[in-house]
Formats: sequence, C-alpha cells, structure tokens
Amino acid sequence: MIQEARQSSTEHASTSPPAPPVRVGYLVSTRSYGGPERQIVGVARALDRSRFTPIIITFVCHPNEERPLLTEARKAGIPTATVHMPTTFDPRGAIRLIRLLRSTCVRLLCTRGYKGDILGLLAGRALSLPVVVTCGGWTGHTLLVRLYEWLDRFACRIADRVIAVSEAMRQQVIQMGGAPASVVVVPNAVDSEQFAPGDGSLARAEMGIPQDATVIASVGRLSPEKGHRYLVEAVSLLQSERPYHLLLVGDGPERARLEAMVKSLGLSPVTTFLGWRLDVVDLYRASDIVALPSLTEGMPNAALEAMACGKPVVASDVGGVAEALCCGEAGLLVPTAQPAALAGALSYLMERPELAQSLGQRGREKARRMTLALNAAALEALYRDVTTAA
Repeated sequence: MIQEARQSSTEHASTSPPAPPVRVGYLVSTRSYGGPERQIVGVARALDRSRFTPIIITFVCHPNEERPLLTEARKAGIPTATVHMPTTFDPRGAIRLIRLLRSTCVRLLCTRGYKGDILGLLAGRALSLPVVVTCGGWTGHTLLVRLYEWLDRFACRIADRVIAVSEAMRQQVIQMGGAPASVVVVPNAVDSEQFAPGDGSLARAEMGIPQDATVIASVGRLSPEKGHRYLVEAVSLLQSERPYHLLLVGDGPERARLEAMVKSLGLSPVTTFLGWRLDVVDLYRASDIVALPSLTEGMPNAALEAMACGKPVVASDVGGVAEALCCGEAGLLVPTAQPAALAGALSYLMERPELAQSLGQRGREKARRMTLALNAAALEALYRDVTTAA
C-alpha cells in the first residue's frame, strides 16, 4: 500500500533539472520510532529533491496497519509504502516487495536491519537495482536473531555499498569479509534544532520528580544488548547525598525483568518506566545525565541526541561510542558490564555539576557539527557513485 505525502512548502523543485530525480527507497522493518527511524526520516527530508526523491518502505503484519515511522515520515512530507508480510520471512511478502519497487520506480534501494537487508538484496538482485546497506551493529541476543544476523553479515559482503555508522563499525564489517573499498563511514547525524537545550521543569513536574533531584535517563530499546540491568545495579550502588531519579525511556523484552530487578533492589520509588515516547526531547531536557550502558553499539543516536540537548553522557566504551563522545570530551567512558565503574562515573558527575555542565556544552558544540544536511550531502555523493556505476 502506497501513501504519498504532499510536498513540504520548504522544498523547491529545480526549474530545469538535468535529469529526472532518482527514486531512492528506504527499506526497514520496525514497530517503533526511535533513533534509527529518526535518522531515516531526517536524511530523507534533507535530500536534494531535484536529484533524489525518497520513499520510506516498511513491512506490516496486516495490510492496513499503521506504524509510527510512516506517520512521522508523512508529517515530514515524505512518501511512504508498506509491504504486507505476516511472518518474518514470507515468500509472498518478498514478491510483494519486488512488485512495489517496480511500481514505484525505485532505482536505488537503501536498507537497514537484517530483515530489510536480506529481503532488500533479494529484491534488488531480481530487479537489477543497486543496494546500499546501512550497518549499525548486531545484537545477537537470541539464537534466532544470531541466525538472522549471520545472514545479514553475508548481505553486507555482497551489497553494492555498506554504510558504516562509525569507523569501529567499518573495521568490524571489513574483518568479517566486507570489501574495504565498498565500506564507507557516514556517521549518524542529529537535528540540533529539534534536539536542543531547554527547560525540563514541566516534564519533571508531570512525572512527579522533585526539581532538586539528579535525573539519570536512559533512552533506548529495553533489550539485553543495551545493558540496562547494569545501569539498574549501578544506581543501587550510588554514593551520593543528592536525591536522584532514574528514567528508563523505551520498551522491549527486558522490561518485565528490569521491573522485577528494580523492585527487588528497593528502587521503585526512584525509578520510572516510561515506555516509548514521542516527546523524547522533553525527557532529555528534564534529565541531568544520560546513561548508555550498552554491550554493543555502532554510533548511538541516544548519545548524539543527549549531546545536542546539552546533557553529559556516561556510556560504555564499545563500538563507536568513543567516536561520538570525542574520546571522553563530551562525557565519561566506562568499561562494559561493570556496574561499580558505572556507579562511580555517575556519582562523580552528580557531585560535580560544573563538570557535568561543561561536558554537556562540549557535547552540544560537537552535535551542532553533525548535521543532517552534511549527512545527506555525503549520502548523495554515495548515491550518485552507486547509480552511475550500476
């Protein structure tokens, strides 16, 4: 099912384009609207429409099902389409995808996530379309997911190009067999006008959090690889006389386990589970420190969003996190899966608000240089190269 969005009034068509714009299809399987989805919408919106016209495509279990990504894309003036696929890998869904790409005249397919990558490559090869895979990392949190990600690694080896979101991710792709010349680093970007410092007192009041409490927030899917269990344990170890409150923004398979853990550690009065929220900017603003206790990362969107909002970040030193934080200039890096070290870093910032403010300011300065416009320009150059070679 295809839904065309009306062109934004801020877009200007070229009066005499040298050639028809290339239709770029962005294919992803998602039920939420988090960092990766905001990346897709932000880049698609920033493309030069005289050269490229985007369409965002996602899989749905039911023909008329709506997904948050599609809603937000249409608000941004981006056409959307859905592919009915009732099971994870349905052959009929693959055929529907091929038909959709043909009917919408997609000339370049950009995929993200193992389902989009695998099915996108199959459809791309069937239609002789160039395929660009974006690699943000793998989680391997279940046996089935590890199987899918094994297939995804193979997809990265045969794609026309692979976009790695960090240099650490690029090296990982090359080590597992990707051709160095085909793997390009294009770091994630952030809309620093949308994600900007602001007053979070109203959001605090609505959540019943005292204004003098230090709010530690973690934004992301509640799944094993995000390491929230270590953050909860770290909060239980905090050595600070200041009152504090933990915000967990997101949802996922670990939520029930984390709720039980919070209760067993006596942290329920100072912990709030918020689930998925579209007002995430307000939640960053209501926070004092943003924690990312991940076990694996490519280039964490949550870190960039927090930095853009002027908040210091305490994060595990994995993947491209050090690149995002300028090796600690915009936050503190801690060893992975070590609650005591994480608690120490959080306590250190809680007792030094001036340092926290300084780290937040430096993070804001870096985030303002990681614009969606620059990201889109780098991708446009890549798209031109791939489509010319095809």
